[in-house]
Amino acid sequence: MNDMLVLLGDSIFDNTPYVPRGADVLTQLRALVPASTRVEMLARDGARMRDLPRQLQLVPHEATHVLISIGGNDVLQHVAVLDAPARSVSQALLVLAERVATFEREYAETLAAARSSRRKTTVCTIYEGALAPSMATAARTALALFNDAIVRTASELQLDLIELRLVCTETADYVSAIEPSAQGAAKIARRLHRAVYPADEHSEGFTRLWGPV
Repeated sequence: MNDMLVLLGDSIFDNTPYVPRGADVLTQLRALVPASTRVEMLARDGARMRDLPRQLQLVPHEATHVLISIGGNDVLQHVAVLDAPARSVSQALLVLAERVATFEREYAETLAAARSSRRKTTVCTIYEGALAPSMATAARTALALFNDAIVRTASELQLDLIELRLVCTETADYVSAIEPSAQGAAKIARRLHRAVYPADEHSEGFTRLWGPV
């Protein structure tokens, strides 16, 4: 049976509006996979976790691999908390912890549906983007908490994980604060290709973080 890869999630995969023709993740990934492999895009720019179940319903029956990048737009809803007043570091962490707990519960519920399909499923962390220096450090620190929830969920569900923070590491990987450029799309496409056809599971950005059986 020939492989069929389906991309789900948001604009980390569906970045066509932000790059020149042919430089998007989908086109570059199709150029890397064997000629017999189909690659389909169901990810949508702006999608949030609540949109993933609908995308999953559209996955063709013959799909063999599902690759998911979701959660970034949900995290963006919490950006304002970085500027919220706090009496102490402890109070600020408690506020973040509450939001991360909600995110983790919703993320786990979302991925459980993907896991139940029994297709080979790989998920991605949320990359750090190219934020303004004035907020980059605080944003990266907060994002680490949300990414920890993604890593833990992937481990519990025994899903393979692509650590996008190790893939898109340069300013040139982004065409805006949060969208992948042609260069970033090329890196993401190569990493997706290696996730499905792993020549070396220890290559950049790949982690198989499985928890106890």
